[in-house]
Amino acid sequence: MLIHGMCAICGEIFITNNIAALHCGHTFHADCIQEWFKHTETPTCPNCRTLTATNQVVRRLFFSVSDDTTLVDELMKTLSEKKYAFSCAQAEIRELKNDYENLEIKLAMEFVEKSELLERVALLDSQNGIQIEQLDEAKKLQKKLEAKLRNERKQLKKLRKKKRDLEARIESMEEQTRVSKKKENDLEKLVKSMEEQLKIYKKKESDFGELAKSLEGAPQISEEEEQFYDC
Repeated sequence: MLIHGMCAICGEIFITNNIAALHCGHTFHADCIQEWFKHTETPTCPNCRTLTATNQVVRRLFFSVSDDTTLVDELMKTLSEKKYAFSCAQAEIRELKNDYENLEIKLAMEFVEKSELLERVALLDSQNGIQIEQLDEAKKLQKKLEAKLRNERKQLKKLRKKKRDLEARIESMEEQTRVSKKKENDLEKLVKSMEEQLKIYKKKESDFGELAKSLEGAPQISEEEEQFYDC
């Protein structure tokens, strides 16, 4: 597992070799800890508040690095899965919105039908010579419509709740996607920085090897010559 540090002062991940350490063991950006000491009367560690001194700061740390992009690949895979889940949730909420709109239209039509029926019942009630059988039939139909409307309202309430839940899920997945993207960018910078440091270390190693070979081939000074030079 790739372990990366973070400066407790500025909150940024260590992606350069500009890293300093205090004698208590905590690490920070060298510039950050110097700025910290400027604004404190008594130098202390920003993490554990251990008393320290500016001459006790290890101003530069060098880490052995390896070309490991496994964590970046894992984050890319997780980001892809989040995007797929986000797309599925969007499709589901679009379908729910269509169902919701259709149900609202249906309820509006049934409300008009109920209003017309109530008007008809009122008219029939006000008329003399109305047939009781027709009035009973109209009232039964009214009760059926009222029961149907109650059921439709329950379904509409459930759809509204499901819609809100899905919108909350999508908002959460969008936030997770933004966080994963930021981590991915930070890790890419870290890997790139490590690759550059590795090239520098390899170049220095090659230069030292050539210098050692040139020193081995240089002529040796004899004891007489050393005595001569000493005189």
